[in-house]
Amino acid sequence: GRPVVASRVAGVPTVVDDGVEGLLVPEGDVEALAAAAARLLADPATAARLGRAARARVERDLTWPRVAARFVAVYREAAWAVRRGRACGLGRGRSRS
Repeated sequence: GRPVVASRVAGVPTVVDDGVEGLLVPEGDVEALAAAAARLLADPATAARLGRAARARVERDLTWPRVAARFVAVYREAAWAVRRGRACGLGRGRSRS
């Protein structure tokens, strides 16, 4: 595997733990991004350790079947919430008077 060097934006921190699978830097900080990449180039042992952890994380948590199953679960939960809301009178359109 390869270590990740990325910015802390959107969902990146939910899939990359800083210092575990890679290095995260502040959004828009070019100097920090360059420094993180240089750090891994200068320290092959750390790069290898982070790369192994990144690969293990992908194989464990981020396969397509696992990601798809999480999406299905979220959509089912949302559909259930809508059904419950309608059963309680929520989600109905406004009456025309």
